Amino acid sequence: MAHDYLHAVRDVEVAQALRCFPPPLRDGKPTRVLDIGAGTGRQAARLQALGYAVTALDLPSSSYAMAREFPVIDYDGHSLPLGDGAIDVVFSSNVLEHVADIDGLLAETRRVLAPGGLAVHLLPTPAWRCWTSLTHFPVIWRSAFRRLAGTAPPRASTSPAATMDRHRRCAQLRELVWPSRHGERGGVLSETWFFSARYWRSVFDRAGFELVHSEAGGLFYTGSMFLAARLSMRRREQLAGWLGAACRLYVLRDRHPHGPNSHG
Repeated sequence: MAHDYLHAVRDVEVAQALRCFPPPLRDGKPTRVLDIGAGTGRQAARLQALGYAVTALDLPSSSYAMAREFPVIDYDGHSLPLGDGAIDVVFSSNVLEHVADIDGLLAETRRVLAPGGLAVHLLPTPAWRCWTSLTHFPVIWRSAFRRLAGTAPPRASTSPAATMDRHRRCAQLRELVWPSRHGERGGVLSETWFFSARYWRSVFDRAGFELVHSEAGGLFYTGSMFLAARLSMRRREQLAGWLGAACRLYVLRDRHPHGPNSHG
């Protein structure tokens, strides 16, 4: 049920992003798309079904590596295994916030983009961060009971294994009591800034990208899976207008595609 809910959310977001894509075929040639952080490859498969020529990349350590439904290529997270100007559209969905070396990755995306190419990124918003934190607490007891059900009371021990086990349980309890950060920058509270449009505009500008278009997504949802499939997509669209959209779309173009520093 949770997977169905997530798939439905991502389908709506990809449909929004597709409105900014060039046509699948141009001058008789398929538009080349790079899907970074492709996960299972479900979105890449959808893009390819529409006629795009898709290359999908992700880390070999991805939690989705064993559930892939598209030929996702493992890469090192630093150097994109593509030649200069090899791609017409770079696409990512809720990925960039997890990249520690964001400047390095954006430089690589500029390198592989063909002149006139676009980078289309979907990213979580401050509203998503706030509502994910707030809805963490209504599910805290359910999560606690599920994690601790059937666990025997800890026995006193000074062995390294027992100490490690106690530390692990303490870490789990801390996570239950207080939500954890989602991305690579800041903390639970400061992520509202690191997920803001103003922050990402500065990052993209620093990387040499021109912001062509930006708009809020059409759905309200949280990272805590609050109500999950109990809310229809129609209701989530309505809530996005009142409580804030969970995702924002950014469409970028290389500011100097023919300049001396266009790929560096």
